[in-house]
Amino acid sequence: MRIDFYLASTPGDQGILTIACRLFNKIYQAQHSAYAYCLDMIQAHTLDQLLWTFKDTSFIPHQLIDPNVSSEAKITLGAMPEPGTRSDMLINLAEKIPENYETYDRVLEIVPSDPHERTQARERYKIYEAAGHEVKRIEL
Repeated sequence: MRIDFYLASTPGDQGILTIACRLFNKIYQAQHSAYAYCLDMIQAHTLDQLLWTFKDTSFIPHQLIDPNVSSEAKITLGAMPEPGTRSDMLINLAEKIPENYETYDRVLEIVPSDPHERTQARERYKIYEAAGHEVKRIEL
């Protein structure tokens, strides 16, 4: 399994979510599916709004995960570690690794520029590496 760590250079949540939108755009264009595991539903709603407006020339069909409604969308967002839908990729925006991460073909971690959050990301990096996964670091 491949794990990519995208290191954000822009501080704040907006920079991380913009990177997530760019990744979703690439994933959607390649006809893959992805789930963004968000820190909380506030972040999921913010990402939902940003996906509507981040790029004037493209549209990325997506859906917020609702445990009571099944989703056919290839791009989904939520704050549940196990969304109940199958996706090719996991974009992890949360501070922890979801237990089911190995059910995805690939995991994308977006790391904020905040020193405290970078320390948490280093711990996740070590966990993935110790589990024998191919881990890559990508500076943005």
